[in-house]
Amino acid sequence: MRKLRFTLALALSICGACQIAQAADSSRYIVKFKESRTRALTRGSAKALEIKIASLGSLAQQEIERIPRDHAAVLTLRQEDVAQVLARVDVESVEPDSRVRILFDTNDPVYTQQYSLNGEFGSRVSQAWNTTTGSKKAVVALIDTGVDLTHPDLAANIWTNSKEKRGNNRDDDGSGCVDDVNGCDLVNKDGIPQDDNGHGTHVAGIVAAIGNNGIGVAGVAWGSRIISVKALDAQGSGFTSTIAKAIDYITTLKEKGAPIVAINLSLGGGSYSNAIYRAVERARNHDILIIAAAGNETSNNDVNPLYPANLNLESVVSVAATDAVGNLASYSNYGVGTVHIAAPGSQIWSTGLQSLGYQYRTSSGTSMASPLVAGVISLISAANPGLTMLQARSVLLSTGRSLESLSGAVITGAMVDASAAVAASVNTPPLVRIEGYVRNRTRAVVGATVTLTSTTSGLSVSRTMTTGSDGSYSFSQLPVGSYVIKARKSRLKFPNLSLQASSAKLFRRNISAIP
Repeated sequence: MRKLRFTLALALSICGACQIAQAADSSRYIVKFKESRTRALTRGSAKALEIKIASLGSLAQQEIERIPRDHAAVLTLRQEDVAQVLARVDVESVEPDSRVRILFDTNDPVYTQQYSLNGEFGSRVSQAWNTTTGSKKAVVALIDTGVDLTHPDLAANIWTNSKEKRGNNRDDDGSGCVDDVNGCDLVNKDGIPQDDNGHGTHVAGIVAAIGNNGIGVAGVAWGSRIISVKALDAQGSGFTSTIAKAIDYITTLKEKGAPIVAINLSLGGGSYSNAIYRAVERARNHDILIIAAAGNETSNNDVNPLYPANLNLESVVSVAATDAVGNLASYSNYGVGTVHIAAPGSQIWSTGLQSLGYQYRTSSGTSMASPLVAGVISLISAANPGLTMLQARSVLLSTGRSLESLSGAVITGAMVDASAAVAASVNTPPLVRIEGYVRNRTRAVVGATVTLTSTTSGLSVSRTMTTGSDGSYSFSQLPVGSYVIKARKSRLKFPNLSLQASSAKLFRRNISAIP
């Protein structure tokens, strides 16, 4: 069985400074249990998972935590017991949950202009600001080391959870995190995602440092908001299970009404993770894009994949880095079949962690390029709120600025062009997205086949998908028209639903079995 490696793609101008420490705790595993034909959406689900964990008996030496939406748990297993656990009829998969660490030096503190926004080989963000600077309804989530919550150039742009009451030690909104007023800390298990490393704060400033306030720097989408999820500790170290759980937390917030358009993942590793793949699928079904750093190893991702950037899902955008003169950065990974687009990533000026003695700093890496693209997705969504996120992704990739240096290096052969993307988004007719859940009374139906067929003359649209582990389905990029939705699973019978899809962005249709 391959050993997972997962680490931050931290902002380093010299990748040789990256040192990967293999996990000392090799007995930590993610155990994914098989799900019954239907699964209760609330307490029944938690109880079923608890019973399955308990049934492992002495095979599970310790339960570390659970990933509820995935019907999975992080358990300590003896290596000699892994095969026995995997052979159980109620276990779907077992994968290592290995830890890695990255050691990085303080980067160049010398002030540089923000060429990434307005330079000759920048992303033309300043021109896009003539149309929009972002929107409170186009939130970007950051899964990282946290954010400096008191930074004067960030504090006002950190999302506030209106459904959560500060300090009452309760999970008021049912998000799975207690007192998560500004996000969640999955490392220290509280609702205060305060950065203790610096990487997350730098990433946050690239997305949404406050603009036009007379101090510091300006973020790409300085009229938008950010949600912070601290999933990596002060050493920039974490587990694949925590990243999956962080993605699920963001998906839950979106489900509860938070207007999240994208998740930025300035991190990566060399091994595929089923747990993260499934979490990204669930996010996709809730219209959330994943923007991921391509990596800093000067490596071809077509040959040596780096995850999650290499996940083969239509909701993922993999980002390489360019330098100040428009070349592919010397450290940046590339891949004409797997890396989608590039963005400025070298010597990027952004916010710093105040407790380390500075408010601003420069850093380099695909970690810096990725949040710039996430910020542009926020601008696209702000300019045309009716677009689905797959439409926003299409606009982003189709409007890039072609550069000779990127030909054969990334799929589009281009770097992001915020001005062109925003202009194109304004003129893009919104398509319809239809989503919902398949349920048997109050229980989610897992693995149901959902078919959507148009009944409008001339459309000829037919789509099929399988419901996820929470019973969810989502059809995007649909033209206006009339549709019939059918669901099928084993012996369960579901009524067909007909709907008239107008130019509105979202329709939610829950399909229930006939009692």
